[in-house]
Amino acid sequence: MASIISDTEDIKPIIRRGNGGANKGKKYSRASIDNDAGSKIGEMFLIMLKGLSIPEYSCPRSNHVYSVWQKLAILVIMSLRDIPFNSLTDILGMYGGFIRSIGLKHIPCGSTMCKFMSRIDRSVLDKAICSFNLAIRLSPTVIVDTTCLSNFQRSAHYEKRCDDFGRPLPYRTFTKLSLAIDRDTRLAVSAVSSNKYAADISLMGKHLDDMVESEVEPGLIVADKGYDCDGLHREIRNRLGCDAVIPVRKDWGNRGYTTHGVYRNKMLELEKDEERWGSLYNQRVIIESTNFMIKNLTGSSIAERKDDHREKHALLKVLAFNFRRILDLHLEGKLMRCFQ
Repeated sequence: MASIISDTEDIKPIIRRGNGGANKGKKYSRASIDNDAGSKIGEMFLIMLKGLSIPEYSCPRSNHVYSVWQKLAILVIMSLRDIPFNSLTDILGMYGGFIRSIGLKHIPCGSTMCKFMSRIDRSVLDKAICSFNLAIRLSPTVIVDTTCLSNFQRSAHYEKRCDDFGRPLPYRTFTKLSLAIDRDTRLAVSAVSSNKYAADISLMGKHLDDMVESEVEPGLIVADKGYDCDGLHREIRNRLGCDAVIPVRKDWGNRGYTTHGVYRNKMLELEKDEERWGSLYNQRVIIESTNFMIKNLTGSSIAERKDDHREKHALLKVLAFNFRRILDLHLEGKLMRCFQ
């Protein structure tokens, strides 16, 4: 445990990481208020966890100082504000509204949160992401795409010194994040993360499972060429009862793909109608901008060493983005009433 938050909230200025150029070393201070975004996110998150029947403590007779709900809420705010574990004690004290909203009396240290990250089951994060489907009326279109988050942060000086000593630079690694979002609200209805190489289409099965389990009934699914497969078209129709708009990889003779399959040939026919095809497939640009919004809001890299932590961190970024999006859409009251 670290510092205790008093009623007066004696907040000291801190030096935030990432300041460069003219702002290097500049000190920032922030006095939290009760109605700020952090306090709203904390309140919404606790109500959601209660509504999802997630236990407050891992054991009924647990004597832990912090509950599972509180530690999950802290992980979400850490992802939203890009707070590293080693600076948690200093930075979290600035968010007094958030701390009070989750009933926190003491700020946990970084090692406590790191251990909790190892113990928390990914199914809890999946359940929390899919729960937004229960509160918000979704549009008839779901868009699917994959992006990558860098696992490696290195400075230009590090690269220069490696070059000076003749050492090869280590390969960059990435955590793959696959998203299925609602067209109108941009909320993620399903998210899958993988730290191993995986084709985009191999992650689609988890999206279908999530949408079936949370009773999402889209009228259309839009994806890019990475999902071109007649079997996927068939599975989407069988499990969700909707159509899919996926462009076909063109046939290049002996060197490329052929257009076998009933549904793939239907896509070829649809592509000939440029106006209709454009009105359907051009919706995919929405998920490209959503990927940018997630990276811009929560950061485009993951500072974790363990593969399991990296995958969980990617899901936490999506969860934090969903809460931020709820506030932007002024839907927090609707979300909270749904789980009460």
